[in-house]
Amino acid sequence: MSNVGLVLYALLALVVIALLIWKANYLKSALKYVAKDEMPIWLSVALAVFAAVGTYYVAPLVNENFEFQKNRSAHLLSTVDELNKGVVDLAISVRKFNDALYDGGLKKSRRGDALDKIAELQWRLVAADVIIRRVYPSDTSTKDFSQALANLQNVIIEAKKPSDQDKVADAYVLTLKKARHCMVILYDAARIN
Repeated sequence: MSNVGLVLYALLALVVIALLIWKANYLKSALKYVAKDEMPIWLSVALAVFAAVGTYYVAPLVNENFEFQKNRSAHLLSTVDELNKGVVDLAISVRKFNDALYDGGLKKSRRGDALDKIAELQWRLVAADVIIRRVYPSDTSTKDFSQALANLQNVIIEAKKPSDQDKVADAYVLTLKKARHCMVILYDAARIN
C-alpha cells in the first residue's frame, strides 16, 4: 500500500471515529440497530465507505503477501529439488569414474563428467546459501559442503591408478555427509518437513 493510500485510509478512519464521537447519542441507538433490519443512514454510509476503502487498499496487500509466499515456496522447492538432483547426478558420475579407475579403462570423459557435476553443484550451492543465510546467518553448512566438493574435485583430478579408488570413495563419503547436513539445514530454513 502506498503512503498516500495509508494516509487516506487513516483520514477516513479518523473521520468515521469523529462522526461516531460527535454523534455519541446516535451511537447507542445505532448499535441496537446493527442487529436489526433498520440502521441510521449516516452509519450505513460510513460503514459502506469504510468497507470500500478498506477493500480497495487492504485486499491487494493480502493478495500480494499470498503471491509472495507462493513464489517463495516455489523457489525454495525448486532449489531443494535441483540440489537433490545434483547430488544424485554426482553420485552416479563418481561411481562411474571410480569403476573406470578400478578397471583401468579411465577415460577423460568420466573424469570430465564428474568434474562437471561438481561445478554444477557448486553453483547450486550459491542459491542454497542465500536461503540458509537469511534464516541462519552464521551457519557454515554450505561452506562445509562446498569445501568437501572442492576436496573431491582435487582427489578426482589427482586420481590416476586403481589404488586411488579408496581416496575417491573417502572424499565422496565426506561430501555426502556434508551434503546431507546442508540439505537438513536447507529443509529447516525452508520449513519443509
